Amino acid sequence: MLEVRTLGGFSLGKNGRPIQEMGSRKAEALLVYIAVEAGYHNRNVLASLLWPESSQAQAATSLRVALTILRRHLGDYLDISRETVRIKPEAQIYFDLADLQEKLACGQIEQAMKIYHGDFLQGFHLRDAPDFEEWVRWESDRARSPFLKALHSAADAAMADGEYSRGMVFLHRLHELDPLDESAHEKSMLLLALDGQRGAALAQYERCCAVLQAELDILPSEEIQRLHQKILRGEKLTAPTPAVRWHNLPAAQTSFIGRKAELQQIEATIHDPACRLISLVGPGGCGKTRLALQAAGKVMHSFADGACFVSLEACASIRYLVSTIAQALRFDIDGYASDFDPKTQLLDYLRNRSILLIMDGFEHLVEGAGLLSEILEAAPKVKLIVTSRQRLGLHGEWVLQVEGLPVHLAGDYAEHRSPDAVHLFCIRARQANADFQLVETQQEPVTRICQLVEGMPLGIELAAAWHPMLTPAEIAGEMEKGLDFLITSMRDVPEKHRSLRAVFDSSWALLSPGQQTLFSQLAIFRGGFSRQAAEQVCGASLAQLSALRDKSLLWKTAAGSYDMHNLLRQFALEKLAQTGEEEHQALYERFSQHYIDRLLKREMGFWGTRMLQVRDDIRAEMENLRTAVDWACLHWEATRFRKALIALMFFYVCHGWHEGKDAFRDIARLRSEELLARGVSDPNNDPVVLSARIHQALFQTELGQIEESEAISRECLNGLIEFGMKEELCECMNNLGVNASFRGEYEESCDWLEKAVLLGKECDYLVWYTCLLWLGHTYFLLGEYEQGVLTLQKSIELFERLGTHWGIAFGLSKMGLALDGMGEHARALQAHRDALAIFNRINNAAGQGFALSRMCMSAALLGEYQLAVEYGLQACQFCEKIGHQWVICSTRCRLIFAYIGLRDIEKAKQYVASALEQSGREQMLPLILYALGGAASIFAVQNDGQAALELFNYVQQHPQTPGAFLMQAERWMEGLDEELLQRGNATRLEKMELEEIIEWVMKRFAIRE
Repeated sequence: MLEVRTLGGFSLGKNGRPIQEMGSRKAEALLVYIAVEAGYHNRNVLASLLWPESSQAQAATSLRVALTILRRHLGDYLDISRETVRIKPEAQIYFDLADLQEKLACGQIEQAMKIYHGDFLQGFHLRDAPDFEEWVRWESDRARSPFLKALHSAADAAMADGEYSRGMVFLHRLHELDPLDESAHEKSMLLLALDGQRGAALAQYERCCAVLQAELDILPSEEIQRLHQKILRGEKLTAPTPAVRWHNLPAAQTSFIGRKAELQQIEATIHDPACRLISLVGPGGCGKTRLALQAAGKVMHSFADGACFVSLEACASIRYLVSTIAQALRFDIDGYASDFDPKTQLLDYLRNRSILLIMDGFEHLVEGAGLLSEILEAAPKVKLIVTSRQRLGLHGEWVLQVEGLPVHLAGDYAEHRSPDAVHLFCIRARQANADFQLVETQQEPVTRICQLVEGMPLGIELAAAWHPMLTPAEIAGEMEKGLDFLITSMRDVPEKHRSLRAVFDSSWALLSPGQQTLFSQLAIFRGGFSRQAAEQVCGASLAQLSALRDKSLLWKTAAGSYDMHNLLRQFALEKLAQTGEEEHQALYERFSQHYIDRLLKREMGFWGTRMLQVRDDIRAEMENLRTAVDWACLHWEATRFRKALIALMFFYVCHGWHEGKDAFRDIARLRSEELLARGVSDPNNDPVVLSARIHQALFQTELGQIEESEAISRECLNGLIEFGMKEELCECMNNLGVNASFRGEYEESCDWLEKAVLLGKECDYLVWYTCLLWLGHTYFLLGEYEQGVLTLQKSIELFERLGTHWGIAFGLSKMGLALDGMGEHARALQAHRDALAIFNRINNAAGQGFALSRMCMSAALLGEYQLAVEYGLQACQFCEKIGHQWVICSTRCRLIFAYIGLRDIEKAKQYVASALEQSGREQMLPLILYALGGAASIFAVQNDGQAALELFNYVQQHPQTPGAFLMQAERWMEGLDEELLQRGNATRLEKMELEEIIEWVMKRFAIRE
């Protein structure tokens, strides 16, 4: 392994042995430069950097000598060609600068201190290479500034935690690196004073005065002088509050008891560079969640993007895992226009983030644990804490077995020195009854209670909640009646759960019959429920809900709704299953009617100005709504249920197209299986199945899954006509029309879409507004520009009447593309600006990125190249935020032409390279061709006419090149002599693989740099 150390000086080592000086400072400088600036480096650029005062020939010769020296010492680590130099990607190299950056990103400040021995290349100078010296200064500041900032943050955190000795270690290092840092002096004074070292604090002030006077001839700041006076007067001081990281960790409602050893172990493990995933594994009710949250609160300051708590209790299936994580992160998956599935979007969002994810309650999703491995692989700065009742079985999993709190403690049983389990009972019993005191006669029964639940916090809390009604001895006695959790005969209950079941059974036995009925019925809800829902579905009164809450069987969420622990829900569902069939069916009917009625009442809201609020209201009830829809799918009459499906489709239009596609696929499958069980031979001809499948196809069309949508739409067409299902038939015709436009069959597309518009208007089905939007776009593709613009304008007017912001904005965006195609670039730019204003108001990041990206193209076509660059760079910022790879790459392609217009050819080449790399990695062939069109334009500007025309003709003739992509390249082809092709091989590129063409382009770029 090669070791390159640059912090505090320069040294090289190989396989543990130092490499003596190479005899050439320039060779060493060259090695450091290519190590820091990863990738290929053009030899001409390197020669100019290190030998700027030499002629080109002399500099090239000097570079060749330096490379010969490097090859002799380090040939195995370098890739040197006639044109380029780079460090081999597979080379095993330790680079202290990269190690420092990794340690800082992971919050490992002590390890970073061991690496940072001084500034970057301290004492390493090249007298005749000013550009290199400037680069060294820039890199030095890039390493030094984050390190100093991390030291300040660590000192603040240590001071806030009362770890004064540890804090002084960081401050001493700050004084060594920057004696003039007044903030460090102020913190040292405060820390010493807080630690009771008043004399040392005052001496620190004198040192601060002396150094500032000697070096800058100034006095300390007013803040330091005020602090000095406070210390002199002996005033009480407080530590500053450390910087707050973003997090969504639930606020603790009760005190945290015990677990000191576990907390220390988790903290050490999280800070271990070798650990990316730690699983807290144990039986239900053992306190895994609370332990994870407490640990996260202690370590989250080490993560630049904070900590995110992901509750998985309401996540019923692995297919909802991605959306559950995204919702917790407050990341909106783009369901409108992204060609990428939700998982890819989530991984892209996390790729460059430093965040701690707490995945709570993973046991029922273990089959989906592979997603966690994908997250860790895609996002190197993410770490995971997972709570689960079983191991995940992943290669990189570190497991901490979480057991009950300690129950036994020899000797004194005074409350303040009691075992953690007993202490927890006392605290919770006092919450239920402020007069509770642990007297000697109660010590034994309290200990017995804790033993019966094996120290499980949930069991202890459930037992303690009964204290106002029963004494500890009576509670223990009730728990023991007829139950022996160690030898229970119930074979279907895991052994580690039997003690917890004993707690549940004893709690159930102490409820009144009415409370038992209500508690079992409330288990039908998932993910929380409102007081109104409990009243309408279960007939619950506020007093009854409060009684169950007082017994810790329900809790009140921060949003004001009710919920119950998942284990309690499972227990209650078993009791519910024992009720009569008629009562059971009636309960589910009331449940389904309640949530579907709420959906139907909000149906028009998905099209109006309150769309976001209405969507979020439904999102909050999503788990209950899914359960309601599944039950209604099996029990409701077709006409009644189809109305619910249409409203559900409108919701998914706003919520997410990927999830909508999956939801309707599952509904169709569920209904089909039920019909087959009833003996129906052709379930696909059932109205409910037809309705669900055509909604599924609608989302597949919008997602670009044309073949799948086409197959379903063709299969459903005759059935929809037969049953007279006009709304779904309108969707079907829309699908067939849009699919045809993607295939380039524009006449057929217009035919289908015109029929869809007429049918939608006839049955007053609002989907026809969207059909009209697509029809206008298809007219444009046909070359009927005026008809296309008029149709798009009509669609926008219809959306405006409803106040459908997303429809207006996307209509304007399509209008802008159409106007650019017509050559009306000024009007196009204004349309995109209008769309952007709307996207800004509804906070649609994907729409903002789209609009800005298209504004980049319109501005460039107008010759406003600097403005185009500004729009393009803003578009990249929005799309990086949401991880929208298609728009990021297409924007990079558009920026190629903007920089060509500015004659910044080097920048244009950089964007060609990055666009080709990204589009190749993501397999986006149209964008590869777009970038190659940019490369052809660069050749044209550089007067390489033959290469320009060869490449442009290749792109122009390729069947997957969208015509709009050629507009920008065509203007740079004007004036080139096509007869140049007669002197070359006009068909050469046609015979080459695409990878060979990309390599050919990049080599020609390197030759001409």
